[in-house]
This record gives sequence, C-alpha cells and structure tokens, in this order.
Amino acid sequence: MDRKLFLFFTASFMLLGPMLFASGQQGTEESEKQVAPGPFGKYDTPITVTAVKSVDDTHKYYQGEDLENNAWSRAYVDELGINLKYDWTVNGTQWDQKMNLAIASGSLPDIFPVGAKQLAMLVEAELIQPLGAIYDEYASDDLKEIQLQQGTIPFDAATFNGQLMGIPETNSFIDAANFLWIREDWRNALNLSKPETMDELIKIIYAFANDDPDGNGKDDTYGFAVSNNIYNYGYSSIEGFCNAFHAYPTIWVKDSSGKLVYGSIQPEMKEALIVLQKMFKDGVIDPEFGVKDRGKLVEDTVAGKYGVGIGAQWNPFWPYIQARENFPNLQVAAYEIPSADNKPSLAQIPSSIGKFLVVRKDFLYPEAAVKLTNIFVQHQFIDNPLREEFLEDSEKGIAPHKWPIFTTWPAFRVLDRHKGWMAVQNGESSEGFNSEQLDTIDRMNSYLDGTDDAQWGEWSTYKSDGPVAINLKRVERDGFMSNKFFGAPTETMVTKGSTLEKMEEEMFIRFIMGDTEAFDKFVADWKVLGGDSITEEVNLWANS
Repeated sequence: MDRKLFLFFTASFMLLGPMLFASGQQGTEESEKQVAPGPFGKYDTPITVTAVKSVDDTHKYYQGEDLENNAWSRAYVDELGINLKYDWTVNGTQWDQKMNLAIASGSLPDIFPVGAKQLAMLVEAELIQPLGAIYDEYASDDLKEIQLQQGTIPFDAATFNGQLMGIPETNSFIDAANFLWIREDWRNALNLSKPETMDELIKIIYAFANDDPDGNGKDDTYGFAVSNNIYNYGYSSIEGFCNAFHAYPTIWVKDSSGKLVYGSIQPEMKEALIVLQKMFKDGVIDPEFGVKDRGKLVEDTVAGKYGVGIGAQWNPFWPYIQARENFPNLQVAAYEIPSADNKPSLAQIPSSIGKFLVVRKDFLYPEAAVKLTNIFVQHQFIDNPLREEFLEDSEKGIAPHKWPIFTTWPAFRVLDRHKGWMAVQNGESSEGFNSEQLDTIDRMNSYLDGTDDAQWGEWSTYKSDGPVAINLKRVERDGFMSNKFFGAPTETMVTKGSTLEKMEEEMFIRFIMGDTEAFDKFVADWKVLGGDSITEEVNLWANS
C-alpha cells in the first residue's frame, strides 16, 4: 500500500476507534454460492445485498414507499431475486466524508458507488475485487452497447494494472455543456435585443440589475446569478462564462506544444475573472454571493431575483419551473454563450467518469452489481413501451430514475428525443421511434394543446430553439472543448487534489470580490503545493 494512504488509514483508525466496526462486514455470503446464469438469471433463493447511497430532497416517493420499497426495489426482487438493503444513506454534501470514513475503517457494504478518487483509494488498499471477467459474462448486450457509445474512455478510467475495478456510470459528455439562460419576459419588457456578442450580453446583465425588469418599482434584482459553488455543474457556475474567453477551468487542455496544462491557471482565466470582478463591483452580482451556496441561490432564483444564469440543459425542470409557480408569465430561453472576441467559443465538457459501482473484496456475488445495472438499462431504455411504474411524474415531482442503486445512460438519448420531436414537426412518421422519443412527443403535445402545463419544462428543453437544439449545432460544428485527461486520479491528485480544488474556489471568489492579487497568488501556490507534480503525472499518463 502507498505510504501516504497507509498513514491516512492509520490516522483514521486511531481517531475513530472500534465503534465503526460495530456493524462489521455484512453476512450476505451463504455456505454454497447459488448460480443465476446470464444477464437476467434469477437466484432461486433471494439473496440480500447491502449497499449505501447518496440521497437528497429531490428523492420523492409515492405514498407508502421509500428507498427500499419502490418500483425498482421490487423489480430487483421479483426479476433477479436480489433483496437490496441500505446500511446508510446520506445527503450528497456529506457523501465524501461518510464514504472516506467507511473506507478508512474497512466497514464496507457489498456493493456501493464511489467517485474516481475513492476508487483509486479502494484499489490501492485492496478492498474491492476486479470485475472484468464478471462484466464480460453477465453484462447484457444492451448494457455493453450503451456503455461503449463514447468509446472505451469510461472503462479506461476504471482500469488499474489491466483490471476493471468498477462499473462506470456512463453519461453523455456533451449533455454536461453549459448554456446561457435568460429571463425572456424581462428581456422583452426592457426591449433588449437577443445577445449575439459579449457586449450585448453584458448590456442585458446590467439592465436586469438596474432597470427594474420585473416592473415592481423596487431595486431588488440582480443581473447575473452566481453562488459560492462556482464550479457546481447544473446552475449558477462560472465555467460557461469563462469559456467565452477561451478559458476552461477545472479541465486539462493542450497548449500550443501539445502538452496538457490545467485550464484554471491559464492567462485567459484571469481575463474572465476580471470581467466578473467588475460586475461584482458594479452591483450586478449579488454582494452576498461569496456566502451563498447553490441552494440559497436557487431560492433567490425561484423568488425572481436573477435574470441571467449559466446552467445545464435541464434548467427548465429546475429551478425555472419552480420559479414559474411564483411567476406564471415567466419565460426563459437558452442561448449559446457568445464569444468575448471574434474567435468562436467552445463549450467545455468532461471526458471523465464521476461514479463507479464497486464490489467489496470478499462478497460472494459480484455479478449482482452487473445484474442490477442490466435491469436499470432494460426498464429505463429498452422496454417499449416503458412500464408506467418507471415513468416520471412531473406533476408530483417524482423521478423514479433516482431510486436505483446505480444508473448508466446512453450518450445521445437527449439528442434523439429532440430529433424525434423535430422529425414529427417536419411531417415524418414516428414509426420505429424508441419509447423515450415517443414519451417526449406526448409531453410536448400535451403542453401545446393546453392539457398539461406541467410539461412546460419538457417544451422549453426540446423545442426547436431550445438548449438541445443548440447542442446539436455544437455537435455539427465540433463546438466542444473536452477534458483531455480521463485516466484514474494520479497519486498527487489523490493526496492533494481536494486541497487544491478548495483553494482554487476560495481564491477565485476572493478575486471576484476585489482581491486583484488573488489569481496570481493562486497560480503560484497551486504549482508549489502539488500542481506541478500533477501536471507531470498527467503528461506521463498522456504519453504512455
């Protein structure tokens, strides 16, 4: 074991004492292992599998149901003979701490999801078992097809010394791209043009802060939404704004020599931060943004305080549909973020995998992890029509896809939904469409004919000029900047990455709030405190 990891585990044992061992290893093994052949083979006698999961307030259930009693948990038992029990659940903000303690103590469930850093720690500590042969034997053809849609990158990230150590949660890299979201009702009220340049965007941001866009006669709005979670993918992050200046924070890009460099320390990043600093000084950014997390910013958005935000393609579903409950005439529109110069801007996207399903080293049924993932793919994407119990209920805010122990997603499912809708609008037949495309068409029509206003989010996302349409144009012109590092976390990333990430956010917030020296100090400190070592390790990986 690496000496630094050994010291980490040793210190944790001394601090935590024996109390964390109270639950011990789960006794799910049986005297003789049952055989349930094939991707969907069922255990004759149901087995109990322990797990852990991150949950939050968006995990809602039908009356009488919960995480261990819902459509997915019943499918696990009825179709596979797997009874899934959770040792613990925790809010996402506490996940890393809770999981790191579990790793340090060795008190692990049978199967569990982890991030990339935790995967590396588990491999180094020899606490999980390889899954390559298990995956090859038990993964369904549909699971394999979906997980290879973007090539072998997801599996490369989970491979250590030639062995697959976790099932990657594939997702669409391009779906992580950011968009400019603008309150269209405010823009129209102030008779402002659609932003095609950075100057036009800045004009809109200042007008939203200074010209009473909501018409209530009060100085109670801000132009640009940003929280102290500046890199929190989803809503109110700054990556997309920085991309307009050809800066790509938090990802690795190639410099002119072909070497991989960290985007956050490049000169273009400072240019973007200078503009944000001016907006803060001029009062168009909330003066309290440095102490407001994303949750508080969302509350303010729902209360109608912000006119422009950088966020994901699904922002109509959250937080804007919630804001629409307070402001029925609210309308938002997605735009491609205009470039700060005459060079086209690129939207940064990840190429790394954020989550992996792993199996405790001595667990007798590692194939259960694969079977549970097979079932998700089958009922979420392959069944046609989709079974009603797995469909989302937007009126009640119930999203069954949040309930499974693990999910994995096709790379182009969102684009396919949009393409299906546009094909029908162009007079083409929907024959041969998959269940998700048909579902989107039904939802869009129910909004347009006035029978279901709750489908406003679907309409705002998939319409002809919505965010998915913008992403399709980006695909056609290769308008993305992908993270060029997608390997397992390097040694220094594991030991110092969290500290460097925290320092980066803190120093950039300080810069935006007026500390003009913070950026240069961050770059110098980042290099000395581990950044140079990480850069060397990343380039060794790239050249291997």
